[in-house]
Amino acid sequence: MAKGVAMVFLEIYRTSMKKILRPSAFVLLICFMLYPVIPYAPYKYITLFLLGSVVLRILLEIETSVADRLRRTEEKILTTEISIAHRLREVEDKLQDNHAYITGLLPGTQPPTWENYNAAQEHILHDIRNILTQRRKLRIEVLAVSAKYSWRMLEDHIPTILQDASFVDCKIEISMVLCNEKILREWNLDRWVDDLRITVNGIAHLKQLCKDAMNSGRLNIELSSYDSLPMWHGVLLEGNILYMGRTRWVMLAEGESPRLQVGSCEYRKFERNDRYGGNPRIQMFINWTERLRLRSREIRTVILDTVHA
Repeated sequence: MAKGVAMVFLEIYRTSMKKILRPSAFVLLICFMLYPVIPYAPYKYITLFLLGSVVLRILLEIETSVADRLRRTEEKILTTEISIAHRLREVEDKLQDNHAYITGLLPGTQPPTWENYNAAQEHILHDIRNILTQRRKLRIEVLAVSAKYSWRMLEDHIPTILQDASFVDCKIEISMVLCNEKILREWNLDRWVDDLRITVNGIAHLKQLCKDAMNSGRLNIELSSYDSLPMWHGVLLEGNILYMGRTRWVMLAEGESPRLQVGSCEYRKFERNDRYGGNPRIQMFINWTERLRLRSREIRTVILDTVHA
């Protein structure tokens, strides 16, 4: 109780003295000038009282100023700590990604690897069935040149999977992102145009063959094209498992067009949160397929010049 009364009194004193500090200091100065010549004792007491009041007010001002500075400093420190903590989290995430990537480059720590697409196909089909068994849905994203190998696999096995009684309630989405005919011809890849035609016709055939599944929503196939050649390609399953390959040029004799190799190149398997740098590679694949699908809308071209011929 006494402490509360004292705090109220102190606050009243602080507020009132703030208004009369300058006048009090001026009066105190005059009192000190007259102090030696006025022998009246109460006058001296009043002078000392004014001196004490002014000194106390000055001390209170100093205390308030110091308290404000300390509060502002504390707020700055807290803000800085939050900023540093946020930055440290970003650095930690980056270091983890870098560690995973570097670990993947060390001897004996390579991801599962196959000589070519045909060698990897059995494992891709195993993962397709495994995901459907667990999740009852699957999105397959293919980034390729002509999809000579990957589409043949899907065309051969998707109808069988849809007819399998154990997958009767499953839904499958397929996104095919392929080169268009124009870019293949510009690079003197006429043979690849033939492969591309087979893929596009195969997609149309599969849609017709699985018409009931298409109409019911169990199967959906989208086709996009882009106007460049990829340095890498692959198949992404449900955004979590990536079978990734790289393209390679075989340089021939002078005067002959170099030969492009895609499905015959090495394939590697990456998964989210694996020890081989799977996260950044999967994110890169998703980023590029999104951009290339957008590019397909930008150029507004059919994937083959004669697709409807």
